[in-house]
Amino acid sequence: MEIGLDVGYGMTKAISSDGQVKTFRSIVGIGTPDMLGIAHRNALAVQINNDRYTIGEDAEKYKLPLINVRKRNSIESIAYKALILAAIGDIPEELNIVTGLPLDFYSTDKERISRVFTGLFPGSQITIIPQPAGSFFDMLLNSDGNIANDEYAKKKIGIIDIGTYTTDLLLLEKADPIKELSSTITIGIDTLIRNIVKDCAHIRRNLPQKDIENALKTGTLSKHGQQIDISDTVSRNRAAVARNIWSYVNSVWGAEDDIEELILTGGGATVFRDAFVQSNITSPSAPFMSNVYGFYKLARRIGHGSKVQA
Repeated sequence: MEIGLDVGYGMTKAISSDGQVKTFRSIVGIGTPDMLGIAHRNALAVQINNDRYTIGEDAEKYKLPLINVRKRNSIESIAYKALILAAIGDIPEELNIVTGLPLDFYSTDKERISRVFTGLFPGSQITIIPQPAGSFFDMLLNSDGNIANDEYAKKKIGIIDIGTYTTDLLLLEKADPIKELSSTITIGIDTLIRNIVKDCAHIRRNLPQKDIENALKTGTLSKHGQQIDISDTVSRNRAAVARNIWSYVNSVWGAEDDIEELILTGGGATVFRDAFVQSNITSPSAPFMSNVYGFYKLARRIGHGSKVQA
């Protein structure tokens, strides 16, 4: 079975060749909630050794003790393994898995993460690539892993991958990554969310993330059953964060006048798309899922016997 898996700091996503698509927040809680026997569904949970862990929003909703998965060394932690198992499940067969690592940690950590996967899925084939490269393969390949748009393999392309907490920049020339012009900055969707929460503290305190995410779409906040217009606050902060991201892009790629196409991807591509008006910017059809789509397509291609240099 081929699987594309994207374990991000904010979201975990997986696509497998049996047709399953899974997405959930990268949150791990210790134990499982007591739902008093009346819940209409079970919380997503996994067992590692003799301990159980609750995954995703339920871990936060039911106030379980949380394990931090936003640090570099978390890739060898129980929490990281729990996210992997929740996404892939207990599959009694050898797998062909493609996953990614943040650019800043790729070269130093790819062997470490490969050992983690090999320990969880013995005998499986594991391919590790830089996370934003998933969007490149999403644009290049079709769902069977065959090359569908070979022009992407001939161009000089810059990928701007805006995630929950970070933005990755990956430059490729004729499909070859240029490491010296690829990097990460700690600005992402969470930067925007925190700025809006601060500016709206006079309206509501302790805003849950789902309410802010809804405000990004609607421009309103709910208070005591009434909708309060915060569209100006959202627009102002969105533009400010986008300017900071673009300033960073210019600092890294400003001298690269021969970049033919910029690919804006990640969950932030939808949030910030209107703020980027450069004529050579495009986005995948589903930027939030683009990296994991690319991982899956590459897994299919590897399953057909094509070689990929990790």
